[in-house]
Amino acid sequence: MNSELEQTWEAVGGDQLAFSGGAVIDDRLVRTVVKKAEDATAVLCAIIATGAYWSDYESTRIWVRSIERLANPTYPTAVNSGYEPRLLPALFVMYAAGIGAVAGDRYEVLRAVLLDPQIRQYESESPVVRVLAPTMVLTKLVASKLADMERHKTPLSAEVQAFLLPLVRPVVPGEGDYVRTFDRFEYLLSLINVDVQLQSDKKTVAWVPIGCFGWRASNREALDREIERLGQSWPPLKAGLFDGALDRVREARTYVMQAIHQSGIMFS
Repeated sequence: MNSELEQTWEAVGGDQLAFSGGAVIDDRLVRTVVKKAEDATAVLCAIIATGAYWSDYESTRIWVRSIERLANPTYPTAVNSGYEPRLLPALFVMYAAGIGAVAGDRYEVLRAVLLDPQIRQYESESPVVRVLAPTMVLTKLVASKLADMERHKTPLSAEVQAFLLPLVRPVVPGEGDYVRTFDRFEYLLSLINVDVQLQSDKKTVAWVPIGCFGWRASNREALDREIERLGQSWPPLKAGLFDGALDRVREARTYVMQAIHQSGIMFS
């Protein structure tokens, strides 16, 4: 695992994927950068998805370390929101770990994967859930330059979904189950992101990450029904997410639904 992580770092870590100053961000550049990130992280994503599916909380250190290693360039710098291909490897690995954890009902592992790794920006640190989301890494306009994504509602999210599909088959073998698990993870990612913002010093929500779950309403609504049916017994709450508070889940959901409606993503 450590060997594969270091090989990935050598191939795409640090600033290697950054858009250089003055570069024309055209179809060729975007596709080349994303393909390089995918090729370098494929084995690592497969390992981590399987590991997260089977691991207990005590075994999460290596998944956390992998995400944190890839999420930080050679020195702390500001994140250039929406134009940060440097974060693609960390995004892919975080998604793989999160999907594996959700597929295995390992919500303590999910909590560690999203909240423990830190992204360093100058004098501050933030949990990766605050920064690692498709629209924060590449804007919709940039990601739409990927092949067959010109008219997609959530292009980078869809690219990540397609990329990880064959890599997580050992733990999510059916494509239908995979899509449901993918949406469940992304919806949880969004809810946790909003909750972290609301619990910060500013207590405001600056942005809401919306992935494929935003327009695949049936999968999102299934999770909503599960939350209301199980209440305080909902497994993510029992694992310590949202500090175990059902009201915080509901509050975060309100912000997420507002963002989905405002984006028009369900109707475009």
